[in-house]
Amino acid sequence: MRGGEYIYRIRVSEYPVYAMREEVDLVASLSSVTTDTLERYIHSNTVIVADKEDVGLKFEPIRINFKERAKGARNPRTLNTVIVGAILKALDVPIEIPIQLIKDYFTSSEQLLESNIKALKNGYEIALDLSFEEIPKNRESERLLLNGTEGTGLGAISAGCRFVSAYPMTPGTGVMLFLAKRAEKYSIVVEQAEDEIAAINMAIGASFAGVRSMVTTSGGGFALMQEGVSLAGMTETPVVIVDAQRPAPATGLPTRTAQEDLYFVLKSGHGEFPRYICAPRTSKEAFELTEKAFYLADKYQMPAFVLLSQQLVDSQATIEPPDHRSEYSKRFLIKSDEGLEYKRYQLTKNGVSPRAIPGGDAIVRADSDEHDEYGFITEDLEIRARMVEKRNKKLESLQKEIASPLTYNLEADTILVGWGDSWGAIDEFARKRNLGYVHYNELYPLNLSIFDQLKNKRLITVEGNYTGQFAELLASKLCRKVEHIGRYDGRPITANWLDKKLEEVGKI
Repeated sequence: MRGGEYIYRIRVSEYPVYAMREEVDLVASLSSVTTDTLERYIHSNTVIVADKEDVGLKFEPIRINFKERAKGARNPRTLNTVIVGAILKALDVPIEIPIQLIKDYFTSSEQLLESNIKALKNGYEIALDLSFEEIPKNRESERLLLNGTEGTGLGAISAGCRFVSAYPMTPGTGVMLFLAKRAEKYSIVVEQAEDEIAAINMAIGASFAGVRSMVTTSGGGFALMQEGVSLAGMTETPVVIVDAQRPAPATGLPTRTAQEDLYFVLKSGHGEFPRYICAPRTSKEAFELTEKAFYLADKYQMPAFVLLSQQLVDSQATIEPPDHRSEYSKRFLIKSDEGLEYKRYQLTKNGVSPRAIPGGDAIVRADSDEHDEYGFITEDLEIRARMVEKRNKKLESLQKEIASPLTYNLEADTILVGWGDSWGAIDEFARKRNLGYVHYNELYPLNLSIFDQLKNKRLITVEGNYTGQFAELLASKLCRKVEHIGRYDGRPITANWLDKKLEEVGKI
């Protein structure tokens, strides 16, 4: 984004993995400057391959004439394709697989297609010995290659989203772009607003008119949306807000990852009103929880938040196909001609009022001021109290929709607690060190049922922030001490980092 280093990490295993590693086994170097920044991750058995003409490397690589072979493909820019070919050949990947991928990608230029296929073949001619253990190949099970952006976008499509508005902000822009490319096919209006204030208000307006709507952003953009969030709370208008987190405050690190917006989203918008907050663990869950967020926003007439992170939205993984829940497509609307004395904000036992959209015989009234059951502005303080109670009463029913957190080895004395996309690292580390964990992907309302079993356990949250936001939230609900460790250097949480950090601070 700012012309700095670009590094793409790939982890391959005979079993599913959901987190990166700190150390690297193979480095394919296209830039000596960038490769040298990986010094902390390179160990004694790391294999480094580089072009024979590259200079300045701190490490002694395996030098191969990659650039010469790229020129032989009549396009020097195919250097990366030559390197990929050499590595795939060494890993015993049939050449037909990458050739098909190249054909699928270069559809607009016959010249680029031919040069990249030639470069790939030139790479396959290289005898590169990586000396790695053979990885079992699984080419039979049905799996998808999906990142968090795609999972979120597909979940929105599956839920019946028909309007998306956003102002571009890394790393949340990808969801908007994903849906924009598919807007015509799925009858979705995608609007790039002039700013984030307009974006949230457009989405609220579209929802008021009857369609499921969504807005995408990151923390800095969400800061501008606060009045709109509160408007959705007061008017009881469903809207789904995707916040792809990055390190803050201010502009922070636009292309790095963090878990710093939990309290920001939890307390967003002035005043008190219900909301739903989820944080997917994987790209599969990004689909499933986005779909659920639309359903709950619609059912309880409130804002619903999907907390992503740069790590999740930009990372691809091979996953099992997500589970589509047909009931999540259900709408909760009535016809506005079912009675001319329509009460948009009727007081009900569960706090959910009958919701109609404009266009019928009855008048649909809504206002950002406090109002009575019909939607008229009121200064009656008794009505005010009842409306506050009505709105927040929805939380009682919403609480029953929240799934229990994922758990592992609760017999252990020390229990790690995490949320969102840190799960892969926590799971890997806990299994390695015989620890237990509790991991959340639905953050509000919080399901605390599991903690009845953990009264005498040591609880340590693992979070991508400095202050321990989830630890603070958990401690306030459990009325007990919850320790925490945090990573806040913009890098993802890994099992290797957890191992070193916990020993460093004496937590285990």
